[in-house]
Amino acid sequence: MHYARSHGFRSISKGKDGVYAMSQIARNASGPERSDHLLGSFEIARFPECPQGRPYRQTRLTTFEDTPAGAKFVAKLKDCRNWKGHWYAESHVEEWVSRSPRTLFPGRAVHVLASQNYAHLAEKIDLLFVDDHKQFHVVELKAERVASNRGVTPDQIWGQMNRYIDFLRMELPPFPVSFRSYYGQFSRQFLGSAHDLSTDLHQIFGEVFFPAASTSPTFCRTFLTEGYDDDALDFFRARQQQGDGPIRLMYYRFYFHPGTDRHSIEFWEVPLACGNSPE
Repeated sequence: MHYARSHGFRSISKGKDGVYAMSQIARNASGPERSDHLLGSFEIARFPECPQGRPYRQTRLTTFEDTPAGAKFVAKLKDCRNWKGHWYAESHVEEWVSRSPRTLFPGRAVHVLASQNYAHLAEKIDLLFVDDHKQFHVVELKAERVASNRGVTPDQIWGQMNRYIDFLRMELPPFPVSFRSYYGQFSRQFLGSAHDLSTDLHQIFGEVFFPAASTSPTFCRTFLTEGYDDDALDFFRARQQQGDGPIRLMYYRFYFHPGTDRHSIEFWEVPLACGNSPE
């Protein structure tokens, strides 16, 4: 079985200081003046409890039990297959992040409210989270680069995000009452049984989320892609300076480990001028 197509890979070897080596990879790949922040590194593991169904439901992220020896190779996610021969796709990343929010929010209390893998809203928002500060994180995910050429253009992905924000501004208040019906449908598919949203929020955050009709919800525009070119970074920095609200730019780096059936993934955050990395 072939686990990756044979083009477009480069070998990554570890130095004496693993953290420094990984930071240097990001810096070299993104230009000399960038120092991206590693959010986490995970192995893609089989999920035997779900042997049937859609391919993206058959894997989960785990922390490394041991560091794989030898070289690892950067690959395009869509050019690789899992142990069952299924090609990886954008839906896999959505599944991994929804099941393991620590990938994007290490050390923070967050709760997933929506995933288009399971139940669609009127706008097909990829992922929606809420944190312990009652800020909503709207995630747009692309299994490709955001770039002026040979990728999704920054104005295209920004336009998608603005549609999602406009929709949520209209439909979300008063939260959580407004979201109970959808969350019941989503949780039935995602968790196996219908959950009450207020109860789940209380269990996660230890407080009651009272509806506040007079307060507009706060949204963080969150982008997770294969990467960004310089034009895309300039675009997002300009939007942040214009006061469009919090923006987070993140990307993943997908690896296969030759001679094994192992794959792994890293999540990185790009620092923006005004800074909005998680505390």
